[in-house]
Amino acid sequence: MSQKRLVSILVVLVIILAGAWILKNTGSQISAPQTVSTPQTFEAPKPTTSTVDLKLSAASAISVWVSSDGSQEEVLFEKNAGQQRLIASLTKLMTADIVLENYDLSEDILVSKRAVAEGGYFKLGDVFSAKDLLYTMLIGQDNIAAYALSEKMGTDTFVALMNQKAKDLGLSDTYYSNAVGSGLKNHSTVNDLVTLIKWILKNQPSIFAISITPEFHVYNFSGSLRYTIKNADSLLTDPSIRWADQIIGSKMANNTAAGQCLVLVLKSTDDNGYLINIVLKSKDRFGDMKNLVNWAYSSYRWSQ
Repeated sequence: MSQKRLVSILVVLVIILAGAWILKNTGSQISAPQTVSTPQTFEAPKPTTSTVDLKLSAASAISVWVSSDGSQEEVLFEKNAGQQRLIASLTKLMTADIVLENYDLSEDILVSKRAVAEGGYFKLGDVFSAKDLLYTMLIGQDNIAAYALSEKMGTDTFVALMNQKAKDLGLSDTYYSNAVGSGLKNHSTVNDLVTLIKWILKNQPSIFAISITPEFHVYNFSGSLRYTIKNADSLLTDPSIRWADQIIGSKMANNTAAGQCLVLVLKSTDDNGYLINIVLKSKDRFGDMKNLVNWAYSSYRWSQ
């Protein structure tokens, strides 16, 4: 064998051995080409050909389908959706958010004389946990609880946080003067309320979970039952409605100036998302809400 041919063979062997070494030491690092995932799409409900006009006593109302991930939405019905209205105790949705973001729910809070003046379950000098007050506020629509919760931090500071959160969420037509909803200054629109509700569903779902609790018991330090808080939303247990078991959130409000108000959130029948429903300044909030939800389900086709 010539020297030239031997050199050629050795070069080939070196190349083969080098390639094998490279494959052995780097092969585990070579990954398959990554696939680009496409965002999940949800099928929005489609109007049927038999849609009828809906008449409500409410001055403002809306029904909106929102996909499970919040990326899609479809307005099914709206009435004066951009008009500012007094929201009374619907204020407490934002109050609850500020509490959950800033308080330890196990900390004790004293009920003051000023808080008692707002009206509700608690008595002057009562001391209960922030959790007890939060649940009573959301289930029993309690004004004393709402004021006591804001007073713990300082009412001005608390309300400033409420308005800052509204600004952060882009609620340009919303303003809070107190954490209770009393007086004639707390206002919003159904459009802004939909935005707030979407944020709560994603970030503070416990607010709505609490809101549909049928009954809550408040105990004193000795373990004795002090108050029984009952949920006054009759739609939660109305045997005449077929969608009662789909309700996942509720909030009521009522005073002379604001009229009757109601927020009702349902898991949509297609399990693709939520149905957010709001009536403001209604003469019959439960009747209006039943008509609104029934209309949405009968006037639209829902994917199965």
